[in-house]
Amino acid sequence: MSKSVSILEIIDVIGEDMTQKLIDNFAGRTFYFNKKPKAIEFPDQESKELFARNAFYSGAMSLSDISDQMNLSVDHVRKLINKR
Repeated sequence: MSKSVSILEIIDVIGEDMTQKLIDNFAGRTFYFNKKPKAIEFPDQESKELFARNAFYSGAMSLSDISDQMNLSVDHVRKLINKR
């Protein structure tokens, strides 16, 4: 399977009109389709650390849930939570 997608493949999935809208709005730019779209994207490292700490210390999520949500290992989440 190729890493790139052709215009014809996009047309097959979303149609010509939507493909044209994509081209009109985003021509010349690149986009990556994440295989795990449920992962949260953070604007900066501080936001990522704050989310992990708040989710864990509030009791809202377990380490495992946080790691799944953030697409990180449990060990990495532990490091984020314990970072001072």
